[in-house]
Order: sequence, then structure tokens, then C-alpha cells
Amino acid sequence: MLLKKMKNRNNSKGYTSLHDRQQISIHEQTPVPNGHFPIYVGEELKRYAVPVAYLSSRWLQDFLNKFEDEIQDGQPIVLPCSVDAFEGVLNLVKAEKKKIARL
Repeated sequence: MLLKKMKNRNNSKGYTSLHDRQQISIHEQTPVPNGHFPIYVGEELKRYAVPVAYLSSRWLQDFLNKFEDEIQDGQPIVLPCSVDAFEGVLNLVKAEKKKIARL
């Protein structure tokens, strides 16, 4: 269900607070590379450009599903978790993709 929600995202800019809007609007001035989508993580709203191909990973799907109620259509993806936790999941996904590429 979360993947469907992410695929149906529109370009409206609804944010949870003025602070979030100000912080994220600064990042939105820099485009995300083709084939990627932005995710903002933690209190510092660290921005990640995540490859769309990572959405097929069970690791990332399970992690994002934990925050399904907080991810809303038309809003940037903001995960209220630690940067270390998110980077740990990204490392698992990268390792998984490398292993599949070797097969």
C-alpha cells in the first residue's frame, strides 16, 4: 500500500510545519537525479536521493512501512528516525543489490 501511495504522489507542497517547509524548500532547489526520489531523515532533515530501484527491496519496503501513517500524498517523505538507522537500511539494500548483480 505504501508503494502505491509513493507512486501516486503529486506536486502539491503540503508540509507538517513552517519549520519543515523552510528546511525542505531549501533542499528542493537542488533537483534529485533522474531515477531517484528524495527522503528527509531525522530532526536535521538530512536529505537522501534514493534510487527508485531500491523500492523493490524488502528491506526498504519494511522500513518505510513502519512510517506509513506519517507519509502523506503530496508531501515530502520525512522519516522521524535516526540517520544511522536509515543509513543501516540503505547499506542492507546496497549489499542486496550487489549480491543480485553478481548472480
